Amino acid sequence: MDHEAEAYQNERCAEWEYEERQTEVAMRVREDDFIVPCACRTPGECTHNHGLWKIALDKLVDQFADAMKTKLTEKAVYDGKTGWDDPAWTPEQITQAMRDHIDKGDPVDVANFAAFLWNRQ
Repeated sequence: MDHEAEAYQNERCAEWEYEERQTEVAMRVREDDFIVPCACRTPGECTHNHGLWKIALDKLVDQFADAMKTKLTEKAVYDGKTGWDDPAWTPEQITQAMRDHIDKGDPVDVANFAAFLWNRQ
């Protein structure tokens, strides 16, 4: 490989590593966060870290549900927005509200509308 091609490859590798780090920073919960150090001789005999995906997934869902509850409570207390269970609010209206909030970019709002819709079915 010539010097120019090697320099280009090194530059691309640095970009990929940077992008990977950015993804890692943006994640709130990762399976790696729950790894338990152990003294097992080989990965095959180790049982300390089996099922980490389930622990991490539970943590992710719990944190997201907490964010949903916080947002709903703030809307109720500070903005007086309640009525999520009003029978006059049709599934079609909820779906449209959810679509409108997708464009706003807040996944917690979208999830709250999805929960309201889920509650009706």
